[in-house]
Amino acid sequence: MTFLKSKYHTALWKEISDQLNAILQCRVSPTQAMDKYYSLKKKWKEVIDAETGSDRKYFRQKDQFD
Repeated sequence: MTFLKSKYHTALWKEISDQLNAILQCRVSPTQAMDKYYSLKKKWKEVIDAETGSDRKYFRQKDQFD
């Protein structure tokens, strides 16, 4: 992985987008992959920080993030 070698991690997101393109057979840019990751991470934090009861939130990818 090139994560530790790059200051801005552009090479990492390029590598991730290349793998997504190969697996999903669709066009995913490095920026789209990064935005999706941070969006999922933000949603995950909302779910974790939510109280029980009416404020409780649902997160479809919970098992993958745990």
